[in-house]
Amino acid sequence: MRGLRLSSILAAVVTGASAIPTKGASSSYDGFKVFRIKTHAHPSVVQEKLSNVTFEQWNHDVHSHIDIVLAPDQLPAFAELGLEYDVMHEDLGASITAESAHSSVWKRQAGDPSWFDSYHDYQDHIQYFQSLHDLLPDNSEIISSGYSYENRSLYAGMY
Repeated sequence: MRGLRLSSILAAVVTGASAIPTKGASSSYDGFKVFRIKTHAHPSVVQEKLSNVTFEQWNHDVHSHIDIVLAPDQLPAFAELGLEYDVMHEDLGASITAESAHSSVWKRQAGDPSWFDSYHDYQDHIQYFQSLHDLLPDNSEIISSGYSYENRSLYAGMY
C-alpha cells in the first residue's frame, strides 16, 4: 500500500498534476478553493483522509481545524472524503485579485475607510501616513520607531 501511495505521489510530481503555485511563481490561483476542515480534536484522522489529496496547508495548530488550498483537479477527490468543512475562499484567485485591486490611494479623503479594503505594499503605507500628516500637519506627527527585519523604517503616527 505504501509503495502504491509513493508511486502516486511521484507520478503527480513528475506530471505536474495539482501543482500548487509556489511563492514568487507567475502561476495563478484561479479556481483554487480554500477549506477549513473541522478536526473535532482528532487531526490525525483528518490528515490520514487527506493523504490521498494534493494540497497546501495554511495553518500549523491543527487541533480544532486544518486550513487547506486545493487545486481544481483535486476537488472531486476531496468531496469524496466526507469531511466536515467550511469554504473560506470559493475562488482564491478571484479573492487575491479583489484584494489586490489598487484604487487611487493618494486622492482618498481622510475619513474614507475604503483604503483598508485592499492590500497595500510598504510604500503605499508610507505614502498613506504622509498624506494623513499633510492633511493634519498641526495635529499629527510621524515617528520612526526603529527598523524591521528587512531593514525598513517602522513608522507610527501620532494624531
